[in-house]
This record gives sequence, structure tokens and C-alpha cells, in this order.
Amino acid sequence: MEKSGFFFNSSSGDRVYDATDFAAYFGSLVSNGIFYSVATNLQVSPGIGLAVSVAPGSAWINGYRYENTEDLNMPLATANGSNPRIDRIVVRLSRITRSIHLAVCWGFLPRHR
Repeated sequence: MEKSGFFFNSSSGDRVYDATDFAAYFGSLVSNGIFYSVATNLQVSPGIGLAVSVAPGSAWINGYRYENTEDLNMPLATANGSNPRIDRIVVRLSRITRSIHLAVCWGFLPRHR
């Protein structure tokens, strides 16, 4: 199937666009990730107590834009003392909830023999 340039004006309702059309367009122009135009863009640093702080910044995922406008405190779960783990802060896209948000993901470190 052939498709031609986004986005032409509608004539008699023959053009209907939705968010996925715009995301596909922007996704073809902008790659996924955090952009470092400012060195502290979404920078993660130690927070108060068992938490991290994420600085203001923005990111793109598959043509959808995320923006955090102020320092965000993200609590971490207490780790198991005998099973060390790594906590990762990620930007997560959900098409089901139609949102993008920061999330804490964790995984256990492999045990060395």
C-alpha cells in the first residue's frame, strides 16, 4: 500500500488522523531516548532516605514525548540483604493507559561461584 505525506487538509471529511498517525510521523524523525541538550536532563541522583531524585527533563518513545517539569522523588523498595539487586529508573510508555511515566525496575545480580 502506498501512503503519501502527512498531513493534508481534509476535503469533505476524507482525511481523518489520530494520535498514532502523529506518533508514527514524529517517530520517523526523532529517535527514542533521553536527549542531552542539558547535561542534567532526567538525571538520577540519591534522594532522601531510600529514594532517588530525578531532575527535570524530557524523552521520546516511539514518537510520543515525555516531560518531567520538576525534581521527582522516587522511593525504592528495601532490598534483600543476602540477594543484591540493581534498581533502574526507566521511562515507560503504556498505550493501554495512554501515558508515559518514570518507573523503578529492579533485577537481581547474578551470583558468582
